[in-house]
Amino acid sequence: MLKPKTKDTLFDSLRLSFRNGIINDMQLIDSVGQRTNILFTGVKANEPIAASKFQFQIPKGADVIQE
Repeated sequence: MLKPKTKDTLFDSLRLSFRNGIINDMQLIDSVGQRTNILFTGVKANEPIAASKFQFQIPKGADVIQE
């Protein structure tokens, strides 16, 4: 379980659960005590990823600060 170092945050805690070394679920508890549970399904570890998935085109009209 992870907890923020300061009290002025949106979340009180974050919990990650793993099954056989693969992320299974995540639970967030916000500053008013509401819980958000996220279940991960179909997770594949160390799958090859095509280089084309990492290509980025700068949108027209965007300011480029550093190339």
